[in-house]
Amino acid sequence: MAVLFLLDSYPDGNGFACKDASGHGQRAGFCGGIAVFRGRLLHQNLPGFAAGIVDGILGAAFGSFLLWGLAVAYKMVRGHEGMGMGDVKMMAMVGAFLGLRGTFLTLLAGSLLGSVIGVSVILSLYLGGWKRGLAKRASRRGLGSVSALRWAIANQYQLPLGTFLGIGALAVVYGEPLIAARWVVFRGIAG
Repeated sequence: MAVLFLLDSYPDGNGFACKDASGHGQRAGFCGGIAVFRGRLLHQNLPGFAAGIVDGILGAAFGSFLLWGLAVAYKMVRGHEGMGMGDVKMMAMVGAFLGLRGTFLTLLAGSLLGSVIGVSVILSLYLGGWKRGLAKRASRRGLGSVSALRWAIANQYQLPLGTFLGIGALAVVYGEPLIAARWVVFRGIAG
């Protein structure tokens, strides 16, 4: 499972898009995740294996449809694609393996990690003077101040969401039992 997460979260040659061509691995992961005995959701009303299947299906549907809806809404508002379908397929695989709770925690951890690193990268690019020459040339042509142009250029930098979702999934897989065992406060959330 960890190998599938790592392989799927590695960006392709473009440097920011996750591989969309790994559909075979994702389908195998989806089927394997559903087949894994999970018994967390509805375990009082359903037999263990059936509860695991329902949990995997709900997790796959929640993660993939949420990201798909966000991608469609972004494209409608901005007029261009902001997220590829590889991230959607990856969340379907993560949801099949980790269930509904694990999918939610993966989205939360991956988005939080991506936001913190993304803001740090943009600030470091801006403060480090990335593409300063381009901003100076544009400023001489009357397109704005150098500082505003540098900020606009740094804001266009793209980071892959799938990489952070993969790291978030691994954090949920390996960190959830540790958090639930050590901190009683998080036991209802993480375990």
